[in-house]
Amino acid sequence: ITLAAAPVSLMAADNPYKEDGSIVNLGSHNEPDLEAVVAVDPDLIINGQRFSQYRDDFVTLAPDAAIVELDPRDGEAFEGELKRQIEVLGTIFGRDDDASALIDDFDASVKAVKDAYDPSLTVMTVITAGGEINFSAPSTGRTLGPVYDMLGLTPALEADGSGDHTGDDISVEAIAASDPGLILVMDRDAAVSANSGEEYTPANELIADSEALQNVAAVKEGKIVYMPQYTYVNEGIQTYTTFFNQIAEAL
Repeated sequence: ITLAAAPVSLMAADNPYKEDGSIVNLGSHNEPDLEAVVAVDPDLIINGQRFSQYRDDFVTLAPDAAIVELDPRDGEAFEGELKRQIEVLGTIFGRDDDASALIDDFDASVKAVKDAYDPSLTVMTVITAGGEINFSAPSTGRTLGPVYDMLGLTPALEADGSGDHTGDDISVEAIAASDPGLILVMDRDAAVSANSGEEYTPANELIADSEALQNVAAVKEGKIVYMPQYTYVNEGIQTYTTFFNQIAEAL
C-alpha cells in the first residue's frame, strides 16, 4: 500500500509520513492544492473532516478513484462510529484482525473508566486555544463532548454547546463555580501551533496560571487529564483509547 498524496501540512509532527518527501502534499483545508491529486492518479481516496467539502472536486479530478468518507454520521452514537471507521479500514486493507484488536483495546479502556468512576464525581471538559480556556459542552462539544456519553460521566455544568473547534465561550469563572472534581482537557494549540512551529502556552500552564481555577477541587487535587498532544489532528479510536486509559489511571 502506497500513500501517494495527503494533507501533509496537517499531519502530526510525530507522524513518520510527515517527513516522507515522496508524498504529494495536498495542503490544508484552508489552502488546498487539490489539483495535485491528478498527478498521483490514486486508486482510493479516503476523505473526511474539513476536506469533505472538496468531495466533488476529487470526483472530477480523480474520476477512477474510489472515494470513502468515514466522518461520524449525525444521529449515530460516536462510540459506534469510531468502531465503524476502523472496521471499514480493516476491511479495505485486509487488516480485519488488527481492526478487531484495536476495537478490543478501546472497549477495555471504556470498561476501565466505568469500573473506576464514581458518578458523584462531576466532570468538566475544556479546550485550550489561543491562550484561552474554553468550555466543551457535554455530548455536543468538539472532541470531548461525546466522552460524557461513552463513559457515563456526570457533567459539572450543563450548558448548550456548538461543537466549535476552539470550544465555547463560557467564562472561566462559570467553569470554576461548577467546582468539578475532574477536568478533561484538549490542548488545540499543542497540535496546531506546535505542529507549525509557533510559540504557544501549553494547557497545563494556562490552568496553573488561572487565578479563577485555583480553588476548584480538580485543580487542588491534581485531577486533570490531558488528551494526547496531537488529538486535534488525530481523533481516531487509538487516541481515545490512550486518553481513556489515562482517565482510568487518574481515578
